[in-house]
Amino acid sequence: MRFKAFALAFAFTLAVAGAPAIADQQSGSAEVVKRKPTAQELADLRDFFNANPGSMPQLSKAGPKAFFRSGCVLFPGHTPTFSFFAGFPFLNRLVVQPTTFFDVGMRVRLAGFFPVTRDQFFAPFAERYNFFSPTPFRRVTVTIFGAFPGPRTGCWRFSARP
Repeated sequence: MRFKAFALAFAFTLAVAGAPAIADQQSGSAEVVKRKPTAQELADLRDFFNANPGSMPQLSKAGPKAFFRSGCVLFPGHTPTFSFFAGFPFLNRLVVQPTTFFDVGMRVRLAGFFPVTRDQFFAPFAERYNFFSPTPFRRVTVTIFGAFPGPRTGCWRFSARP
């Protein structure tokens, strides 16, 4: 009973505290006016960025970098795992290529989604997986494994490119 009374009092407090904010939004007192910057404001910004070249973001150089990894599956059942952040909103291309005669496979886990297992080709062909990242800084976890049938141990190279 006490919990219900407390919950009711808390809900009433929230409703009363939020009422003035809703009233201000409905009355239109807080309007946002968009305007174009004047020529003087643009000149001031240009002068500031010319005086401080490191402060202006370089959009052409922005974006995720390629990720490379190599290693070996030492024994059947050994699964090297590593993580990195996916590029947004770019197409991400994941490729694992065996460097020895080895049937390689990969399991890709994109945070918030079901894992995808890629094992389409027999040794010594590469496995590929392409996807679009829905949000920036989405963690991708890749597990490399030796696939059946075929040689389950060997070395590989992995690359992820946005």
